[in-house]
Amino acid sequence: MLTRVYLNRSYSSTYKACGTGTYAPSTSSSCKSCSAGQYNPSTGQSSCTSCGGGSYQSSTGQTSCKACPAVRICIRAALVLNARKLDRQRERERENERNKKEERERAALSLLRVCPWLQGYYCPSGATTYYACGTGVYSAASASSCTSCSAGAYNPSTTQSSCTSCPGGEYQGSTGQTSCSSTPAVRGYGTHKDVAFFVHY
Repeated sequence: MLTRVYLNRSYSSTYKACGTGTYAPSTSSSCKSCSAGQYNPSTGQSSCTSCGGGSYQSSTGQTSCKACPAVRICIRAALVLNARKLDRQRERERENERNKKEERERAALSLLRVCPWLQGYYCPSGATTYYACGTGVYSAASASSCTSCSAGAYNPSTTQSSCTSCPGGEYQGSTGQTSCSSTPAVRGYGTHKDVAFFVHY
């Protein structure tokens, strides 16, 4: 395997073979050392070879593997290499999960920016941004503006899809209100929670 090299910080069309203990993938601009547990006794290689059974290599950039002096040492080396492999795998999984989360967030944000579709919000005609309806008003889905609560209803909260009718004993004679008032007593008839009108003299 020949690898393109840089000479004196300027691009060169010269190809140079990677030395022993190193390798270069296709179109690489530099040689890479063999990882621990691998070796490469030849030049110009595109990959390294893993140590076989009964041998190990704990250093990088090596040209051969070492015979296991004892089973204990090989087991330890294998455990270390396996732990490193698991760490790399977990990191890739965490990275994939982060990427998926970011994609979900971008998709959700994109949906929110597509007007109109949310209840309790409105989107002016031709706009791409939605706005929250305030108190005393409401909106159904796909609304281009907010609607005031009618007389006899109220809304103390924002981003609502409807208004609430005044309970018994209370009234609201105006539109776009955030609360109801207690029904006043009617002269000559006392006070009753269901009375919701005035008597003028």
